Amino acid sequence: MGILIVQDNQPCDYLAAPHMVRTVKFLKTLAKGPTILSSDFIDAALDTGEVPDPDEFLLKDKENEKKFGVTIETAVSRARANLGKLLWTVPIYCTANICNGPDSYKAIAEANGAMFKLYRARSGTTIKPTTEEEDGGAPPEPVYLLSSNSAEERSLWPKFEEMARKGHMDPRIVAADWLLDVAMTQQVSFDEKYLARNFFDKGA
Repeated sequence: MGILIVQDNQPCDYLAAPHMVRTVKFLKTLAKGPTILSSDFIDAALDTGEVPDPDEFLLKDKENEKKFGVTIETAVSRARANLGKLLWTVPIYCTANICNGPDSYKAIAEANGAMFKLYRARSGTTIKPTTEEEDGGAPPEPVYLLSSNSAEERSLWPKFEEMARKGHMDPRIVAADWLLDVAMTQQVSFDEKYLARNFFDKGA
């Protein structure tokens, strides 16, 4: 039929989905800037044995566009402009015991160009100590730690904050939702609602 189903990490022209979803596959592929189609496109191709006109199957999802605060068209347009470098040079650490495991967040972060590392508060997972003067007087750059709310993870927060500040960086310990929403909107933004202390204490 002229349709090739590709594996993860391969270039693609289209992404077929039932609706906007914050899954690893959807967010990784969105970073490539494909045209997003309704999964009905696949059904129509299988039913007819022919390739349908993609323009007739563009995904429409007003409910989730409102939920995520971005239209599909805008997210795709930004992704094409970002060229997979939305989070280029942004350091993102992740606790080893985060809910659902770190691998999915690693895949999403790296698909968007981030520097992703596990944080266990051991030697070797450190930010080089740096003073403001050594940074040329520049303001501290943010560094993120993705964390859930277990007691074990919370015990790492003060150590991460100390490490970041010694490296003249601004520590932001956030729920993983921050990364998922950034990847969905294809725009780096920050709101204090994502800070772990706010996010989990309010049961967001």
